[in-house]
Amino acid sequence: MRRTFGFSLLNLKMLLFEKVAFVWTVIFPLFIALVMQRGVLDSTSSNLDMLKYMFWFWAFIIISTFLNGIGLQSARLKESGLLKTYTLIAGSKYPIIFGIVLTQVAFAILSLVIFTTILTLIYDIFSFKLLILMLITVFISMPLAFAAFGIALLPVQVSSVSTLLNILMYPVFLIAINVDLKHIGFLEFFNPFTFIYEISLNMGVLFGWFQHEVLYVPLSISFLFFGIVGYISSKKLNLISVLQR
Repeated sequence: MRRTFGFSLLNLKMLLFEKVAFVWTVIFPLFIALVMQRGVLDSTSSNLDMLKYMFWFWAFIIISTFLNGIGLQSARLKESGLLKTYTLIAGSKYPIIFGIVLTQVAFAILSLVIFTTILTLIYDIFSFKLLILMLITVFISMPLAFAAFGIALLPVQVSSVSTLLNILMYPVFLIAINVDLKHIGFLEFFNPFTFIYEISLNMGVLFGWFQHEVLYVPLSISFLFFGIVGYISSKKLNLISVLQR
């Protein structure tokens, strides 16, 4: 446990010096919300509708953090040979795996707090209860964090898959946003953006904010699916790159 916290602390210190990460997970979503989608936010009929719309940005920030900070970062470490070096120092790959996850969960929470605080203060809907809901959403989304290690299992160079995955994020995100939630299908719960959005929305129901049918069965099945993928991905994570020796 000490090795896990030590590695995650080192990783977090390095991450905080990377301005690109903050631009991608905080500045970019704020730009979309306050500039590109300002008309949508201004036209919302109630504060609750605005919160529902903000939940999509939560999903984007969480997925972006897990994709780049866990999936692609672990692939880079593996490709460069650092994953093997760190594992030899730690004595096992699991302190490294949990350290990466812990770092990115902390970074996701920090990014979400900054984003949510700025947006809700501008529209005068800030509440600490909302931040608690945000924390619950992040922790329930944890299976996706471990599932992101599946990217490191792909037998392709990180430089190639990085661009492709970040480009694919947008159509997948747009598909999730444009689905009619009143007629949401079972398979749509396997879209990670929809999965996180539904978690936020259902937590809002439990908090007494929304009137929405809580879909326990599809949410539980998709949670179990991502959990199994995460377990297999972290278990099968090889220390040696098949592309570089």
